[in-house]
Amino acid sequence: MTTLQSQTISQIQQMSEENLLFLSQIINRLNLNKFQDRNLAVEENQSSASLSKAEAFKDLQIFQSQIEKYLPKDFDAKKELNE
Repeated sequence: MTTLQSQTISQIQQMSEENLLFLSQIINRLNLNKFQDRNLAVEENQSSASLSKAEAFKDLQIFQSQIEKYLPKDFDAKKELNE
């Protein structure tokens, strides 16, 4: 297990039930979008796939703003990933 994985597990263990539910919903949504994007690329034409990707990107932006509410103001994701 990497250091990042260990830190992540430790952070998850310290979360409240409410935050765990929120995190679980985000993970499920990201996995669902990933699966749907693969299927769309195979089943739909290029313009439909582009529209779906734009919608997924819009959802991602919404989730990012919601996630920021739970992070410290001085949180630096790149710094955290490098550690």
